[in-house]
Amino acid sequence: MDKYKEAGRIAQLVLQELIAKCKPYADIHELCKWGNHRILEETEKFSPKKKIFKGIAFPVCISPSSLCGYYSPLAEES
Repeated sequence: MDKYKEAGRIAQLVLQELIAKCKPYADIHELCKWGNHRILEETEKFSPKKKIFKGIAFPVCISPSSLCGYYSPLAEES
């Protein structure tokens, strides 16, 4: 249960930080990349002595108003 609680805490923390970074004309690729990086940073803090694989189950996706659904662009598509 602790792992689920910690995952929820990390998701909320990174989401709040990411919302603060969302500005008009922000580079969506950079925002997604930054969000993924922050998730990995935070998961490394959870039981750092145990050799447990920690990662991202679903990468950060941002849906601009002009696009429907999830959007996680490549660098050249941003």
